[in-house]
Order: sequence, then C-alpha cells, then structure tokens
Amino acid sequence: SRTTSEREQRASDPRVALRLGAVALGIGADIDRHEVDFANASDLFGTSGSTQEIDSNGVWLTASVPVREDLDVEAGVRRTWVDTRARGFAGTDTISADIDERVTAWDIGVHWQAADAWQLGARVASGFRLPKADEQVSVFTGFNPLQTQTSRSLELNGAWRSESIVARASLYRIDLEHEIDFDPRAGFFGENLNL
Repeated sequence: SRTTSEREQRASDPRVALRLGAVALGIGADIDRHEVDFANASDLFGTSGSTQEIDSNGVWLTASVPVREDLDVEAGVRRTWVDTRARGFAGTDTISADIDERVTAWDIGVHWQAADAWQLGARVASGFRLPKADEQVSVFTGFNPLQTQTSRSLELNGAWRSESIVARASLYRIDLEHEIDFDPRAGFFGENLNL
C-alpha cells in the first residue's frame, strides 16, 4: 500500500487595532486557500483519493468598552464564508461535492473589579470549527464530507490576588453540535464522523 499527499496553503490575516476614546476596537480579516491532493494505492483495496480546494474568508470585530471605572464589557463577532470543492474517487466510482457554508461566531463578556483584591467575570459565546481537509479523506470513497462543528459556551470566573499570591477559579460549560471525531469502528480503517 502506498499513500501520497500534496498540499498547498496561502493565507493572509490583516488586522488593525484602534482606540476611540476609552473604547478599544480590533478589526480584521482571514483569507485562506487550501489545496490538498490525497491518493492511496493498495493491492487489497485498489486506488482511492481526493482533490480538495477550500477557500475560507472571514471578517471579525472586537470591542472592549469600560462601562464604569470597575466594570468592562467585551464583545466580538466573526463571520466566515467557506467554499469547499472536492472530488473523491475509489476505483472507477467518483463522488463530487461543492459545499458553501456561512458561519458566525460571537462572544460577550463582563469583567468586574469587585474590590481591590477581587475580580469577577462572566462570558457567553458561540463558536465553530471547520473540518480540516485531511479529516474529510476516506479510503473507500475518497471524500467524506463533514458538517461544521458548532458550540455554545458559558464561563463564570473569579480571581483573588494579594502581594504574593494569585488564585483563579473558573466554571465552564460547552455544548457541541456536529462534533468532529474519529470513530475507529466506522468502515474498515475507521473514519472521521460528526457525532
């Protein structure tokens, strides 16, 4: 059995940090093009492989706003556009896909300086993880399209500090949808699946 993989990636992430009075802003973009060619030749299973082109473009904005001297609010939003073009083959069978996705993530948090030694905070957020090119490779079909993993999270945190000690504690909960995971029982060699 012989496996080959070729990949090319071009990325850029311009960003700007601004101050408008007491408000701190961050603005940026992510531009990423990823091309992957994968091939597997086996005497037992034949030839399989895939060609994938993934264009991912996103914009984001963050803001930190002091509401009072002891209270700050932070918020952010990210919008990403993803276009995946793929062709998988196994023997003479082929599968083609053109997947366009639009995903948004956001977060908002508060930080309260409750006393000189105490700081308390809370944060709620949504998030996403796009499937990687090699996670969508299948030995038997060449290409295994996966859904984007999404999440919602909540965090409560606190910190206490003295001149020589800093103590921090956090409570965190995250709920995932379409979690991307490798299942060794799927297929003959296992595959990545959405749970």
